[in-house]
Amino acid sequence: MQEFAGDALDVLALPLPGARAARCADGVPRCAAAHADPFRVFEGITLAGAAELGCPLDVCAPPARTPDLAAYRWIFGHQTAFLEWSLLRAALTRPGPLPADDIVALLDLYSVLLLYAGSCPPELYQRMIRPWMAQWHPAFSGEWARDHQGLARLLKTAADGAPPVVTRAVRRNHHVHIAVAGRLVPGGVSLLERAGRRAGSEPTAEESDLYDRFFLTRRATVCAHGLRAQLLHRLLRIIADLESCGLYYRGPPAAQTAPQGFREEISKLERTALLRVRRQAADLAAALRDHAAPLPTTSRTDLTGSEPVPFTHGGPMKLVKDVELTDELRRYMVEHGTPPDTVAQDLIKRTRTLGQVAEMQIPPEQGALLTLLARLVGARLVVEVGTFTGYSTLCLARGVPPGGRVVTCDLSREWTDIAHEAWQRAGVAERVERHLGPAAETLAALPAQPPVDLAFIDADKAGYIGYWEELVPRLRPGGLLVADNVFYGGAVVDAEAVGNAAAIRAFNDHALADARMELVMLPIADGVTLARKLPATTGGMP
Repeated sequence: MQEFAGDALDVLALPLPGARAARCADGVPRCAAAHADPFRVFEGITLAGAAELGCPLDVCAPPARTPDLAAYRWIFGHQTAFLEWSLLRAALTRPGPLPADDIVALLDLYSVLLLYAGSCPPELYQRMIRPWMAQWHPAFSGEWARDHQGLARLLKTAADGAPPVVTRAVRRNHHVHIAVAGRLVPGGVSLLERAGRRAGSEPTAEESDLYDRFFLTRRATVCAHGLRAQLLHRLLRIIADLESCGLYYRGPPAAQTAPQGFREEISKLERTALLRVRRQAADLAAALRDHAAPLPTTSRTDLTGSEPVPFTHGGPMKLVKDVELTDELRRYMVEHGTPPDTVAQDLIKRTRTLGQVAEMQIPPEQGALLTLLARLVGARLVVEVGTFTGYSTLCLARGVPPGGRVVTCDLSREWTDIAHEAWQRAGVAERVERHLGPAAETLAALPAQPPVDLAFIDADKAGYIGYWEELVPRLRPGGLLVADNVFYGGAVVDAEAVGNAAAIRAFNDHALADARMELVMLPIADGVTLARKLPATTGGMP
């Protein structure tokens, strides 16, 4: 199943409907979604003030390509609607008289979000969004949204005894639903109906889970301030998007497909969409300002306790210079780097014949990086943990001068025999020392001299910390250690990760806390950490 790959989108954390609300301590949200880092909250408050004054929010720029913008709005609009539902549910169930003005404002904002999410050109919806949902499930339906279940009943109950303005807002919202559906699927049927399912049928837990995953939503303990912080973050993105692209960047407005009696009201919602989103962002910012922790300094201290890192605008939000690495852009990047030669290309093809294990081979752009790094540090001794079929070894060996060595470790003779043939064809076999056996034993047997100039770890993930501790003392001051797969497919961001993902999380934290090294994590392939041994560090050989 294909997921939207845009790094501009955050995973949304929401409590399960009916779960007890999390409590806040000392005015600071302490739940999974609260972003207790005060800089994120204060940045949102500051940007909301700028938005209210009409200042452009450049740090929240939307995607530039039309298909990406359509997917962005579809996911982001729905996520924001989920958060609006939580506020609407709270207002409808609040003890005391029904807050009519609040409910009308929330309903109209929800209507605006429906218009925003469904604002893509109808032909693009038919060609991309609808098949995308059908790929996840042929009966994919908005009725599977956990957070909306029961809300319609609450609205009907409220409308029955509410002032006329509430009743009208409920009906207006209903007709916005119909108008958006009519704009995107004129005269058509829903995926649910096309799959032979009856509208209104109870979804299974698996279907609701799938709906959550599609819209990048996870279930967690979340307090009221955490919900507001997430909502403010998303409203600011929508403000920037509407300022830049308008509500409809191609295609007719939804009001044209609305019933005559509601056409003008829906048209007014379309014209005032930006104003309404700005207004709610300002209200949320004021609420968060009253409850957020005081900002201690104008800098952020990292987890190692070292000097504060200066705080800049952008923070957790997407900077203008942050670019989504699409397949098209990745091809462009690879084509504009040093390409693999015939020997390397043949090795790539030979490795592919091995089947699924071929995924262990590094991509060409990473190989070019290893060659360049070896040359930049003037490496004469390189140690590699994890040979596989030898593509990375080949790249490293090409980066060392004649007389230099690449010591490489692996358990498989079959795979490394393939590697040896490629090294011979490339004329670098004399620079490579192949060691078969447990890498930990090979590393422990390495002499203290000469020091290692460059090390590369790409082997069993549970062994990464042990390999790091064997290699760092043997690195020369200024030497580099490169670790592969530090993203582990993105699973490292999950605090409850298990298996290899948990091992990589532990390794990343271990590397960050090592005072002997300075490091940077690069978004190349599955994530690469470059760690340089500080010149003042001797390392203390055991």
